[in-house]
Amino acid sequence: MDKDKYQRLEQEIEKARRVHEEDKGLGGRSKTPKMAALGKGMRVITELAAPMAVAGYIGYLADDYFNTKPAIFVIMILLGIATGFWNVYRYVVVRDKD
Repeated sequence: MDKDKYQRLEQEIEKARRVHEEDKGLGGRSKTPKMAALGKGMRVITELAAPMAVAGYIGYLADDYFNTKPAIFVIMILLGIATGFWNVYRYVVVRDKD
């Protein structure tokens, strides 16, 4: 009886592995439209948020060092926003070429 359970379990595991492997495209990317869209959305959010966070942190440190609060911080945030939008623009343009 236990052998039947284990064989059934092994078959289910193998079936799940096959489904999982079929769902993967070249380079391990998901073929599922929802997951592909989620990945693209996460990439865009990261491309927007990371430059703003880094620039804001550098601006904060520079303001603290030069005692110019909030001038450098505001300038750096604006540069971070511009950089983030530039990154998203480049991502979209490269994606459109594919």
